[in-house]
Amino acid sequence: MSVNKLSKGHNLRWESSRMMLPEHVEQFIQYRNSSGKISKPALDEQRLEEINDILRIAIEDYTLVYLDVYNEGAIKTIMCYVNKIDQYLRELRISIENRFEKVKLENVVDIRIV
Repeated sequence: MSVNKLSKGHNLRWESSRMMLPEHVEQFIQYRNSSGKISKPALDEQRLEEINDILRIAIEDYTLVYLDVYNEGAIKTIMCYVNKIDQYLRELRISIENRFEKVKLENVVDIRIV
């Protein structure tokens, strides 16, 4: 008697049970990539004004701030100094431990003075 996948004591699964349809593979990849990600929070006009006021104070007084930035499904908190607001490019120029970076103004979710 020859051994095959239906023989007693061997692999009892059919070959087709291990196959995934392309639609299932695509859905699985989307699920794996989207797990743990959050959508960008919507800010109302009042909250945007508060952020603008705190940014103005942080620039004038060169105050250390916590900046919450939305990036690819996650919110990252950065402790930094705000150096300048570039209105044309709509971005913040910040300094973190003697290095300078740029942050898009539309990705700023929250700001707090340390």
